[in-house]
Amino acid sequence: MTKVSGTVSAQGVLIDDTAFISPYLSTLKIQRILNDRRNRGETGDVIMLLQHPPTYTTGIHDNPPEYPYLDEKPVRLERGGSVTYHGPGQLVMYFIINLRDSGINVLQLIEKIQSSMSDALKNYGILSEGRLGKETGLWLSNGKKIASIGLAVKGFSTLHGAAVNISNDMSPFSKIRPCGFDHDIMTSLSLEKGREVDFSEFVEIQKNILLEKFRIGETKKFHGERELMKYLNVQLSETAPS
Repeated sequence: MTKVSGTVSAQGVLIDDTAFISPYLSTLKIQRILNDRRNRGETGDVIMLLQHPPTYTTGIHDNPPEYPYLDEKPVRLERGGSVTYHGPGQLVMYFIINLRDSGINVLQLIEKIQSSMSDALKNYGILSEGRLGKETGLWLSNGKKIASIGLAVKGFSTLHGAAVNISNDMSPFSKIRPCGFDHDIMTSLSLEKGREVDFSEFVEIQKNILLEKFRIGETKKFHGERELMKYLNVQLSETAPS
């Protein structure tokens, strides 16, 4: 396929496709393509916001005893961390950030992502603490974990990202030991507030914080997979890098 000059801003773009459920594997392919293009200087930074269908994944610290009750093996990835769950009502954010151009290292990026999510939660009166190491993610004073982070670095750019539990069904966590912890440490914003939190409302709050913290110059919002793929096909190579 002839490569077409795309419309991804050199200053970066935030893609909001939270209005529909994005298949996990096709989104993974898109991430890897974007990472490759970012490393070659063909695009600016990209942040993707989305939801996934029920999906279990595991990272470079994969530990099968942490998921003995799964019927199928989780999707094995190059990100940090071990087994976790994604599902509708959970906001997943992928960060294709060139660390060299940004002048930061991966730990600084993690702290920036954590502070972005923490700032969004403050709008609901929820105070959280970002941690690193085995406990990487956002934790509440009651000992519950509300958000997880797992990044990978390929070349000078990142892929994968973070997931914050908003209004998702938490019962699938009971089949695993998320990142090696008991499943009952996991919580959601809706559980903490004792009511159903509007997912799209949280997305708008989180989006505005990300735009400011990461100085993103362009946003794109989509309302269906066909619309998103049409946009991406203009600027992405046909085949993901191996």
